[in-house]
Amino acid sequence: MAYLFSIFSMRIAGYNQWGIIAISLIFILFLFQKTFNPIIDQRSDILAKNFLITELQYATLKSLSKSQLKDNYSFDRLNAQISHLNTTLVVLKNNSAVQAIPKLKGKLTHLINSVEKQNTLIEEFKTHYSVLQNSLQFFPYAFDECRQSFLMTPYGYKANNHNKRLLQLKNTLVSGLMTMQDATPKHLTQLTEQLDNLKKQDNLSSNCLNFIDHGHLIAKYTFAKHQILNQLYALKVNEKIHDFYSQLEQTTSVIITKNQTYYFIILIFAIFLLIYIGLTLTNLFRSNQQLKQTLKELSEQQTLFEALIKASSAITQSKDKNSLYQKICNIATQEALFESCWIGKVMPNKTLIPVAYAGEGKQIFKNLIVPLNNTKQKNNGTILECYLQKKPIITNHYQERMINTQWANAIQKFNIQGNAALPILVEENVVSILVVYTRKPYFFTKENNEFLHQLVHDISITLERFKAVEEQNIHQQNLAISSMAFESHEAIMITDENTKIIRSNQAFTKLTGYSQQEILGKSPSILKSGLHADAFYSTLWTTIFKTGEWQGEIWNRKKDGTLYPCWQSISAVLNADGNVSHYISHALDLTKDKESQRQINHLNYHDKLTNLPNRSLLIDRLKHALSQVNQRNYNVLFLININRFKLFNDSLGHSAGDELLIKIAQRLQTIIFHNTTNLTVARIGNDEFTLSCLTQTDNANKALQKAENIAQTIQKKLNENFTIQGQMAIVDTSIGATLFTPCNQTAEVLLQEANTALYQAKNIAKQTAQSTIKFYEETMKQQDQHRLKLENQLRTALTNQEFKLQYQPQIDIKSNQIIGVETLVRWQKQDGTLIAPFQFIPALEESGLIIPVGMWIIKEAIFQAQFLHKMLPNLTMSINLSAIQFNDKNLITNVQQLLKKSQYPAQLLEFEVTESLLMSDIEETIKKLNAFADLGIKIAIDDFGTGYSSLAYLKRFPVSKLKIDKAFIDEITHHDSSDPAIVQATIQMAHALNITTIAEGVEEQSQLDLLNTMGCNEIQGYFFSKPLPPKELQQFIQDRNTNFTVSTP
Repeated sequence: MAYLFSIFSMRIAGYNQWGIIAISLIFILFLFQKTFNPIIDQRSDILAKNFLITELQYATLKSLSKSQLKDNYSFDRLNAQISHLNTTLVVLKNNSAVQAIPKLKGKLTHLINSVEKQNTLIEEFKTHYSVLQNSLQFFPYAFDECRQSFLMTPYGYKANNHNKRLLQLKNTLVSGLMTMQDATPKHLTQLTEQLDNLKKQDNLSSNCLNFIDHGHLIAKYTFAKHQILNQLYALKVNEKIHDFYSQLEQTTSVIITKNQTYYFIILIFAIFLLIYIGLTLTNLFRSNQQLKQTLKELSEQQTLFEALIKASSAITQSKDKNSLYQKICNIATQEALFESCWIGKVMPNKTLIPVAYAGEGKQIFKNLIVPLNNTKQKNNGTILECYLQKKPIITNHYQERMINTQWANAIQKFNIQGNAALPILVEENVVSILVVYTRKPYFFTKENNEFLHQLVHDISITLERFKAVEEQNIHQQNLAISSMAFESHEAIMITDENTKIIRSNQAFTKLTGYSQQEILGKSPSILKSGLHADAFYSTLWTTIFKTGEWQGEIWNRKKDGTLYPCWQSISAVLNADGNVSHYISHALDLTKDKESQRQINHLNYHDKLTNLPNRSLLIDRLKHALSQVNQRNYNVLFLININRFKLFNDSLGHSAGDELLIKIAQRLQTIIFHNTTNLTVARIGNDEFTLSCLTQTDNANKALQKAENIAQTIQKKLNENFTIQGQMAIVDTSIGATLFTPCNQTAEVLLQEANTALYQAKNIAKQTAQSTIKFYEETMKQQDQHRLKLENQLRTALTNQEFKLQYQPQIDIKSNQIIGVETLVRWQKQDGTLIAPFQFIPALEESGLIIPVGMWIIKEAIFQAQFLHKMLPNLTMSINLSAIQFNDKNLITNVQQLLKKSQYPAQLLEFEVTESLLMSDIEETIKKLNAFADLGIKIAIDDFGTGYSSLAYLKRFPVSKLKIDKAFIDEITHHDSSDPAIVQATIQMAHALNITTIAEGVEEQSQLDLLNTMGCNEIQGYFFSKPLPPKELQQFIQDRNTNFTVSTP
């Protein structure tokens, strides 16, 4: 039907086009007709009459002015002018152009009314003028007659009164004549007064009374005449004539402007009409072409409509999604003209997997997985865009659209022209996507797309129906589960809409002590603990009213009055009308959790072994001390380290070590410090304690002195004997301290300062074997920075291969032969600077770099020994092991792998270890030394005699050589020294244990001779050779075979 309507619309559209042309012509004619206006044609005639009116009005006023200057003026000419003026106004009034324009007509009407008033006033003027003329004619005669009557006055009058009356009469005549010439108020008043005075005379004749009456007439009508003239001028007829003229010009201008606009519009419409006629002819041709296409599309629409009917039937009959999807795909390919169709399901991992497909490419769809999370890709396909936008993506230019995707070749291969991806939505979520393909160009028209939209809409409705059925089943299951869940371990209470309790479970009774019968109909307020303010409950209910729920921690009261904490959630249940019908409360007892939390918090901030504050609590208290900005007194932080605690721990066992730490903690807590507050003792490391306190002075020197006294007290108390597992134990301590006041420091910086001072104290303690105290100084920070810089340089040195090995020969005294070499490491920077070992070896050990550097030394030494064995096959390579390197758990494995890889004979490798290293952890040391011995590696004790090794342990060590320290050799030839006896005893003891001895640092012949006499087996020192680089060592072996001779005793 849509296509039939389209064809009909095309026909109608053709008629409409010609209708538009006709309407346009009519509109042009209408506009052209609008340009005709009578005012334009009659403007000249109206202007001429307007000018005539102006001249007549001027002549009328001029005639009136002349009438005052002439005593015998004739009004004939004036009457003719007025008649002509009235005639002209009547002609204008009847003019059609004037009648057609309201404003112009109004101006003319106003003018005519003013002229009519003017005519009336002129008639009055003429009347008054005639009376005045009559009075003026008789006024002089009346004067003469009155004067004659005065002259004929009876004899009874006095002569002077007679003269006076004549003078008064004469003055009245003069005033009357002056009033006629200049009718000012003064003259009128003067004339009236004189006439009144004259009338008061006795025995006036009738002639005198006639004279007085004519005088009053002159005064009256002269004043009236001037008033009429003023009224004539007040009418402003000339201005109204001018207003009429101005309105005429303005109206004419507006009409001309409108006509110009009409002409312009007519021109535009004419151009448009010409263009439209051209387009109409063009469209007629196109319409014929479109008609063919429309018939084709009509056929396709019919097919799609039939397919939609079948799809609707399939949707109605389907019971599940999978069968529904497959039926839709079959109909789309078999009935709806699509080459391929598939429906994919959106998986939880954001991929689309086909679950139904039909038509061409089934194998492709079967193994297809479309990712939906690749949102950063520049060129998204239609499927991904459909998923992201949740709307259909339909294109007739599929090949162009997908040219930059991985599917471009396949699309071109199958010649796919169009594609549609439509989302199947359930509750506005994309659950599946329908995808169809076609080879037909421009197949996806608006009508065809409506078929797809309707199809997807029907599928979505069906899926929602499936979901509703599924949710109903789940709801039924949930009801059954809820019935069982009500009797859960949570205390549940239900109230009505008025918060009256209507039900509770057994867990509620167990928690509160109230049975259900006891609380029915009561308010939950019976559980109020009294710990919360009214505002708390107000906020609680406000939240429920706004959001429908509340949850949080709350304290309630049991039936027996016991308070208990619980985690409570309250939810409002709404009925079908959206009003609250019930409130449900779930409560979980937190009593045990609170106790557990308290214990957890204690463990988080306290040391488990000693129950002292740990590092976290210490930092918190330091932060508190730093926050007291108004506190000017000095605080002090002590960092206390137990010297050689590892030795104690390893010797007596960990349980003894733990007991020692507990007793140290107890002793620190019992020390009394006077004039201090805010005391905190903490354990922040295995063998490290801290003590912080506030002194009572803001003087730096006094605070320092006080801190020194406290540190000495600490050491004194800790140096006292401890009884550990029935044995007496004495400990030495190293203390690092820092003074501080609330300023721009942090707790971490304070600990770092104390640790820096402790580092210095421990170094001194290693040298002196005594308890040591050091306070932080700024120079220590510089030393730390130097040490850090040195460590960074050492790391770079290892990477850049700046470490070099030198070898010092070892000589057999009896044979004068080189029997071995000691490996010594040197550091030569890239600029050639040579760094002494004592400057960098300690830094290597402290930083842990000694482990990789030490392994490199072993590897490089073995590599060099393999060359030396070509000259001396039995040469032993001796290598020093530091304590840190020796304790490396991977050392034995790494050495074993190295020997295996290099095929180096283990019996020609010797490790030198110090006495102190051997005694640090006896059992572990013996175990590791035996492991080396099992490999065949020889062990030498370096610097023997400087440590505290026990002969009991010495015989347990698999030692093959003792190295007598240079300190004993230096004074071996001095008679007042005890060193000869020590060396002699060492040699004899070694021989008794079947251990070879070697003396190091031999620099004189006399030393060599004496050692030979004592029975020393081997020697090394500058007397024979300094440490040599590899090439010089090779040359030394070649050149020096038997150059050294030993004198016999």
